[in-house]
Amino acid sequence: MEVLLLVGIGFELFHFFQFGILYLLIIFAFLSFGKLTKGIEIVAIIISASYGLIDEIHQMYVPFRSFSIGDLIKDAVGVLVVSFIIHRSYFTKSQSKLGALLRRIEGLSKKDNRNISL
Repeated sequence: MEVLLLVGIGFELFHFFQFGILYLLIIFAFLSFGKLTKGIEIVAIIISASYGLIDEIHQMYVPFRSFSIGDLIKDAVGVLVVSFIIHRSYFTKSQSKLGALLRRIEGLSKKDNRNISL
């Protein structure tokens, strides 16, 4: 019985991680084009949360699945938690390892742009 409870909790936590990782990957994609700004963060949040909404809507049409406001909330909380961590690491904490990684990704895009000749 405890195993089923743990499996159920794991599936519920998966929403947090899945959409948090989605947000992180979107941030990585934006950083590959240049510096991270608050506007870009907001766009990444909107894209990630919108994907959660689209996912829930499509589940209404899949057998044995259903639309769930609870899942939408979990998706949004996962996105917001990771966005808080990234924002704090990138803009506030200068010694953060995550912030250093994000700035390194940003720096790679600058190096690539210098080497491009048309």
